[in-house]
Amino acid sequence: LAGLYQTLRGRNELNDKARYKAFFWNVTHAHRSFKKRRDILALGPTYNKLLLDDAAQYVSIIVTCYNYADYVEAAIKSALAQTQKPLEIIVINDGSTDHSIDVINQFKGKVTVIDKKNEGVIAAKNQGLLAARGEWIIFLDADDELEPTYVEKTLRYAREHNYDVVYTDMQYTGAKKEKFRVFPY
Repeated sequence: LAGLYQTLRGRNELNDKARYKAFFWNVTHAHRSFKKRRDILALGPTYNKLLLDDAAQYVSIIVTCYNYADYVEAAIKSALAQTQKPLEIIVINDGSTDHSIDVINQFKGKVTVIDKKNEGVIAAKNQGLLAARGEWIIFLDADDELEPTYVEKTLRYAREHNYDVVYTDMQYTGAKKEKFRVFPY
């Protein structure tokens, strides 16, 4: 934790305050998180059975956008096109100065739209978390897209392995075509 604190302390970005708050919140609430994890593991197959029933009802996809009018439509469409439909899709416009909000508003009725002043990506994601009703959260940046089976596959993997957090590699599009490999956490 000390190394993480030093890393956070050395940054000079818009989101420093949010990083400090998140760091100290995690430190002070770690005991509760570990206890909850132990309680869930004690349920064993019962917990997995609950997750298997209709896991998509527990998924919230949170799309954060700041000046990505050229990309946000594709991101939202990729969230809407999931083979296993999420409970909700929340799109946070973080005070964009381009026409991002106009593009996002085309999807009103299909997604929840939150238009806020610019405070940075961490504040936008935190606002999405506060609004989310799902047990599983997928963060999707406005310039990224999800494969159509993303929700289905990641939920299945999480259930099969009894994981709380699942993450994947990424496929570059555009000039780069290779995969961005994510190392074990």
